[in-house]
Order: sequence, then structure tokens, then C-alpha cells
Amino acid sequence: MGEKDVTYDAAHIQVLEGLEAIRKRPGMYVGSTGTRGLHALLSEVVERAVAEVLRGRATYVEVTLTADGGARVTDDGEGIPVAAAGHTGGIALEDLLTTVYAGQDRGRRVYLGPFGLGLCVPNALSRRLAVEVRREGALWTQEFERGTAIGPPVAAGPKDRHGTTVAFLPDPEIFEVTEFRYETIADLFRQLASFNDELDLRLIDERPSGDGRYGAPAARAERFRFQGGLSAYLAHLDPEAPSPGGVDPVAVHWEGAVPGVVGPLSVDAAIRWRGVGDGRGVLSFVNSLATREGGVHEQGLREVVAGALTTYARQHGLLPATAPGLDADRIRRAVTAIVSVKLDAPELAGAIRERLAGEPVRQAVADRVRDALGRWLAEDPVRASALLGRLMRPSAAADGQPAVAAPAPGADADPDSRSFSGSGPDSGSGGAA
Repeated sequence: MGEKDVTYDAAHIQVLEGLEAIRKRPGMYVGSTGTRGLHALLSEVVERAVAEVLRGRATYVEVTLTADGGARVTDDGEGIPVAAAGHTGGIALEDLLTTVYAGQDRGRRVYLGPFGLGLCVPNALSRRLAVEVRREGALWTQEFERGTAIGPPVAAGPKDRHGTTVAFLPDPEIFEVTEFRYETIADLFRQLASFNDELDLRLIDERPSGDGRYGAPAARAERFRFQGGLSAYLAHLDPEAPSPGGVDPVAVHWEGAVPGVVGPLSVDAAIRWRGVGDGRGVLSFVNSLATREGGVHEQGLREVVAGALTTYARQHGLLPATAPGLDADRIRRAVTAIVSVKLDAPELAGAIRERLAGEPVRQAVADRVRDALGRWLAEDPVRASALLGRLMRPSAAADGQPAVAAPAPGADADPDSRSFSGSGPDSGSGGAA
């Protein structure tokens, strides 16, 4: 190296600490500064309130989209502890809002963001944020501006109710878009309520309607509380999709101990059969967090379906022993499926932690889906034959594909592959690959 070569040492390193780091690199904490990041901001606030319900401390969560362009999240939990009031039993209000990594262990609670850093993130990325705490008969308030407390918590008088309200305005200096989308939040709440039947979620839109009626408020308010689980959510995703030949969906619901997994593992899945070319593929979740990059739970479901159907077809004379197995891609295009797992310490991978890792989880999902699909096929041979007949029927005019085709060698070797393929044409009858 010559004398003019540029040197780089510790003096060139800029160390960002606390909320400054969040404001400097917002995409690292909420994914983007666009619409997705904006809603991730709201999700961080909602996650804390939802956790109160799941821990039995609250009964509902209410989100209001306010006329000034902000959002307000209210719960009827115990209320965040306020140090000035001498409250104990948790992280104090100001620490929770201004200290990175001050959040509590998430455990099996709902994950609405991949990092779970808590209220410090929306505080740092909001132009203004105000908190009301109703606890032990008193009301406490505190306000922040771009992450900095304007003053200490203030006692604002007696209050007979309890809970916490967080209201905030996203910072236009950070976000390219600052308008929340009602339907995006409604879809999230519908999903959460389907996966967690103890949740009571309410969404209110107070913003002007924008339809020219002199700024009349939009009359939109919904309550989300469901008991139907994944099957109900699947029906919502595919409301106009009758099961071909009266074929009912396959449902999986299981919880138990799995070697190599910390704490109990819950596995829920639902598979709805569609016409070839009409399926929406597989949606996957861990602790209610959408794993957009897939992962082992999605792989565990996909790898079993083609093998189990091929095995059944051979055993019942619907597919000659010498014929290739059912085409995995054809099956993928004929299903809409959801797989959801819950565990204490999920291994989240990828740039923004939206891919689930962990071989024990893959094996457990594969085993449970194989068992459920095997029972489903055996329960009603007529129903099973109707499904297989549709999948095997020559329909080149419909989708340009042959009735059967051998899966490509090693098609399932990549965990991120979206193909419905197992380790071989008959993988449904043996152990998972």
C-alpha cells in the first residue's frame, strides 16, 4: 500500500447509541420508511397491549386512527408502572419509552414485529407521543417529542379505571408515507383474532371520510373476536372457493413436547383444496408473526402433501406403481394452506428475521400434517377419490401441465423452496425428509 492509501481506524467509526441509532437507521428496526414500516410502528405498540390480554391482565385492545393522522392504542390492563408513583412489578414508563432493549422476554406471546424492542421504537420514530397510565386509582401522563421526554410523568388526578393508552404521530422526517391504511390493520387484527381466540380487538377510524361530505367522519368501526381458528381465517381468505367435489379442508391442531425445542410446541395448519391453478399456496406464521420468507414450518407442510397423496393413490390403485408421483407444483397450485407454530424461543433468520429455522420444528410439523392428512384420506374414500381425480385428471387445456410428473431431484433440498415436494415420490409413508 502507498503513502496516499486511505487508512481506516477506530476514529472513523461512528457509534450510535439509544434512540439516536433508531432514528438514524429506521429501516433496521421497522423494515422500511414506507407503508410497511409505518404499520410496523403501530404493530410495536399493539404488541405490548396484546401481551397484556394474553397474560390475563387485560380484556381488550382498541386502536383508533385519529383525525390528526395519528393512532391511539388503548388497553384495560394493569397500566405501565410509573417510577414517580412508586409502582413496582415491571419496567418503569420512561425507561420503556427511551431505553433500547428494555423490553421484557417475549416468550410465547404474539410477535407483531421480528425484533420486539418495544415502545422505544415508536417513540423514537414519532413526531409526538403521549402516554396515559391508569393505575392504582390515579392517572399519570407523559409526553415525548422525537424520542425525548418533554417533562417527567405528571399526576393528572384520580382515575377509577385501569390500563394504558399510547397516542402517537409518525414523524414525516422519517417516513415517506404517514397515512395508516385501515384495511391493512383490519387484516392484521382478523389474523390475530383467528390465531388467538382469547383476543378481543377493536378498530375505529375517526379520520375524515374524504368523500366530499365536508369532512364528515368515516363511520368505520369493527370488532375482531373469532373462535374458528385457522379454518375460519382460511375461509375468509378464500370466501368464494367451494371445495371441489365437496372436499372439506384438512385441519391440524396439536401441542406437545418436542426434543430440541424449548418449552411446548403448538402446531396448527389448515389445507383447503382448490381447482388446479386457483390455489394461493402456503401462508406461514410463528407466534402470529407472518414469516414472509417461509422457513422450516412451511417446508414441513409442503414436503408431506405430495408424498402422502401419491402414496394413497398407489395404495388404492389410482396411480400405477410404475407411474411417476403426483406433480408437486400442480398440487401447490391447487391448495390454499396456512401453517402456524408457537414456541418459546423461535429461531428467526434472514435480514429482517422473517424466516423460521430449526430442524425439530420442521420434523414436528411434517409428522403432524402427515398424520392428519392420512386420517383425512382414510375417513372418506369417496372424498379422497374426488380430490385425487381432480389432481390427476388430464387438464392441459386448463393449466398446460401433464397429469403427473416426477418431482425434480433435490427439489426440496432448499428450505426456501416453495414446491410441494418431499424426499421422494412416497415420502408420505415414511419419515420426513
